[in-house]
Amino acid sequence: MPGLDPRALRRMNTSVTLRTLAVADGAISMSLLAEQAGLSRRTTELILSTLVEAGWVRELDRVPTSGIAGRPARRFELRADYALLAAARITTLEASAIVADVRGHILGRATCSLREYLSPAAALDDVARLVHLALADAGASVTRLRAGAIASGGAIDGDGVVRRLVHADSWVGTDLPRELSRRIDVPWFADNDANLGALAEHWRGQHATMTTWCGRCSAIVLVSAF
Repeated sequence: MPGLDPRALRRMNTSVTLRTLAVADGAISMSLLAEQAGLSRRTTELILSTLVEAGWVRELDRVPTSGIAGRPARRFELRADYALLAAARITTLEASAIVADVRGHILGRATCSLREYLSPAAALDDVARLVHLALADAGASVTRLRAGAIASGGAIDGDGVVRRLVHADSWVGTDLPRELSRRIDVPWFADNDANLGALAEHWRGQHATMTTWCGRCSAIVLVSAF
C-alpha cells in the first residue's frame, strides 16, 4: 500500500490475524490462517512469531497426518485466557456488565439499577463499579483487563460520542470511551445497542443475548487494543 506507514501496516495485519484467530473454531494451520486473513505466508509467520512471544498465541505440537507425506503443518491458537475483556450496557433503568475471555466466553457478570440515568457521570460511575464487580465475580483483578466495550441507546458516532438521545439531552456530547477510560484505564469502544445486537445475531443467530454481543464486541476491541 503506497504511502502507508510500515508500522501502521504491521498493526493492521496483526489485527486481521488476531481477529481470524478469535473467530476460528480451534487450532488453525499457518497456511489456512494466511489464506483466511488474506496475507502472505511469510507475513503471517512473522506476525505469529510476535504474538507467540507476546503471549497472545500458542503454537501447538505438530501432529502427523495419516497418509500425507511431508512435515506436519504448524498449528496455532489464540490463548483465550491470556487477558480479559469487559462489556457493558446502559438502558434507562439499569446497567449490566460482563467480563469475558478473548473468545467471548463469559466469566463474570453484574447488574444494578441506575441511580440517575439523566446524569451521565453518575451512570458511568455505576458502569465502572459493575465492571469491577464482574471482575470479582470472575475471580480476577483489573490488572488483567485489556479493553472494554459499552452499548447505549441513541445516535453514537464513530468515535463513541453520543450525538442524539431522545428525551435525554444531558447525554449529548458525552464521549463514552474517554469517560470510561478515566474510570477504568483501558481502551474502550462504544456503539448503539441495536447495532451491537445485530452483530450478535449475525455471530450467534436470532437467540443471541446481551452476553453474546458483549463477547463479540469485546473481541472486536481486542484487535485495536493489541
